[in-house]
Amino acid sequence: MLKKKIFCFSILLLLALGIALPQELLIYNGQPLSELKLQAGGWGSGTLFESKDIVYRGTSSLKLISLNYYEGGRLDFSTPLDLSSYLKNPFAFLRFRIFPTTSPIVSTFPGAGGFMPGGGALGAGGMFVAPPGAPGGMAGGAPGMPGGAPGMPGGVQFPGGAYPSVYQLKSFRIVLICEDGLLVSENFPFDMQMVMGERFYSVAIPFNSFKGNGNGIVKRMLIFTNSPQTIYIGQISVIVDDTPITVVVPSKSIAARVNTFVQFSALARAGVSSLRYTWDFDDSNGIQEESIGRAVLHSFTKTGTFNVTITVSDLAGVKKPAREKIKVEVLR
Repeated sequence: MLKKKIFCFSILLLLALGIALPQELLIYNGQPLSELKLQAGGWGSGTLFESKDIVYRGTSSLKLISLNYYEGGRLDFSTPLDLSSYLKNPFAFLRFRIFPTTSPIVSTFPGAGGFMPGGGALGAGGMFVAPPGAPGGMAGGAPGMPGGAPGMPGGVQFPGGAYPSVYQLKSFRIVLICEDGLLVSENFPFDMQMVMGERFYSVAIPFNSFKGNGNGIVKRMLIFTNSPQTIYIGQISVIVDDTPITVVVPSKSIAARVNTFVQFSALARAGVSSLRYTWDFDDSNGIQEESIGRAVLHSFTKTGTFNVTITVSDLAGVKKPAREKIKVEVLR
């Protein structure tokens, strides 16, 4: 009884503070498909079937073997699923909890505490660093020249280390076969988000990315991937999430040396939304997109004071972008 009272009080407190609670409709959550009156199968040379190999919730997951955008798996609904009310909601997403079996590339990157490096050029890390959960990029280059004297201390640190970066899985193609037409989402570049302590990534596809003439009364769902993949799907749901974008940087004031690469990084959250990070390194001539990514490298060719701007926007284009500025004193 006490737990129930605490739970109710917590809900009322969140509502009083104006914090919106995510609304979620569970379609699949690890239960036997027979209980849900669902049937899984293949499409083309792909397939989708129940498996107990890797489980997110419940007793099983759905194992998807997809070859491309047109050969994958299907999920049939004995009773059509009414998603029509979500089609015009800009904050509605079709979310999957997935475990990709593609061997990850492990990208090692330094913590972002001290932004000003030693007097030398880049070290053995190469020219590209991948932040947590970001798609992997180009391989590191040859070792750089040894660093000089220690740089100035940075501000709040982001932990460094090795993080898995699954780079081959870039997007899904989802086809919703409705009672009177089709709804298709393809090439939406989702952001795979991993919750600490869980093996499954969260992938959310906004309903505003679906195109077609379907009425939203879904009889069949087709799931494809951009490249050959074997994926375990632990959960499928519809979630309404209007969480605003927030962004933080390790320090809002740093120092750097002229003609020396500096690493800039930021961390943003916006619920389940996939995000885009863009950087401008001198706001005196207006805010422009001079670099893209959660972590980027830049060198200043002259001394002076520069305001660096990080802008984070959601890929669905429905949430207000968030910005932070970093003041950089460039010394000789």
